[in-house]
Amino acid sequence: MYKNSYDNIKSMADQIVESAQESGKTPERSIQVRQGLMEGVQRTYQKAARPEKSQEEIMAEYMKTLGPEGFPAGYVEAIQAGPDTVKPVSRNDVPGQTSLTSDPEFMSVLTSMKEEYPGLTDRELFLVIKGESSFKTTAKNDSGARGLFQIMPDSAQDAGVDYDNMLSLSAADQLREYKKYLDFWGYDGSYSLGVLQGAPAYRNAAKGTVVYEVGSPAWEQNKGWRSSGDGPVTVGSMDAYYKSR
Repeated sequence: MYKNSYDNIKSMADQIVESAQESGKTPERSIQVRQGLMEGVQRTYQKAARPEKSQEEIMAEYMKTLGPEGFPAGYVEAIQAGPDTVKPVSRNDVPGQTSLTSDPEFMSVLTSMKEEYPGLTDRELFLVIKGESSFKTTAKNDSGARGLFQIMPDSAQDAGVDYDNMLSLSAADQLREYKKYLDFWGYDGSYSLGVLQGAPAYRNAAKGTVVYEVGSPAWEQNKGWRSSGDGPVTVGSMDAYYKSR
């Protein structure tokens, strides 16, 4: 396209210059100006006629405009490979979640749960898992909490959760056990999972409600739950902890 346009302009310009020289009516200076114009056209053509960028280059340049980090490496290739490839990482993904999103059985259970609890989202669940176990099915701590959701033995007993075998269960089976915990507390998807993790009795309380006072055992063990640095643990500060993962 650029070459055709240039050739047409060049041809027209040559005719104008030739006609002006033959008639003697156009000063030499005017002819030189026209020739200078054509040099400009030539430069424009050469610039415009640079090799076209590949689709990958165009997409990569666009992604860089979206922020200092752009999109993760491999994003372009994943898009171009088609819809049957593994979903590329997006900015809303929780670091580490691919260990679960790539598990068809886990995602099938999660899909069923979202149908039962309309307010539940993938991101919220993954944020809780990230905050509790960093996506490790065998995670445990000295307090006795186990698994992806760090279920405590007393909580497991109350909700009928298989605590004894928790660390040998698959991610999908641990999610099924977690559903028992949610059902025990009457979870309906209308409130955050954050407070339900560490203080389910406060799940419907106002965000400023103090859950654990400064110096209490739970306050000592869960620094991330504290409000204003070393303030008391509140409903709001617990919820914020999980949302910031």
